[in-house]
Amino acid sequence: MARLQLAGTQNVRWTLRAAGWCSESHLSGPVVAEWVQLTGAPSTATVATSTSHVIGICIAGCGISGNAQIAYGGLASCVFDGATTAGDYFVLSSTPGECHDSGTGASSTSFGRVLASSSGTGVVLPVFIALHFQ
Repeated sequence: MARLQLAGTQNVRWTLRAAGWCSESHLSGPVVAEWVQLTGAPSTATVATSTSHVIGICIAGCGISGNAQIAYGGLASCVFDGATTAGDYFVLSSTPGECHDSGTGASSTSFGRVLASSSGTGVVLPVFIALHFQ
């Protein structure tokens, strides 16, 4: 369970985390806090290089063999490719598997909201995932 502090002393407890298990690729396994996509038959999880077949962020069991736990809704952490502002929307970065702060406006490629501000690159930050499967 994560805790998000709002203005003043008010706290909100987030308990939502939708997650599932998926077999991993033996060639390019997912990394913790990076986006993954399905590929092949039978389907395996690999580091996401495009928005095609994206299923969520790897949160546990990440590697090159076995099963990975993938978060597809609720709270998770993601590696960002640059500076972030809390409350902004995020999209998949051009850097495979990473998130990118896309600003204050939602788009059809937005995956959720950034929950913390940062000025660095490669920083793992909390996010709220709101994937829309089609």
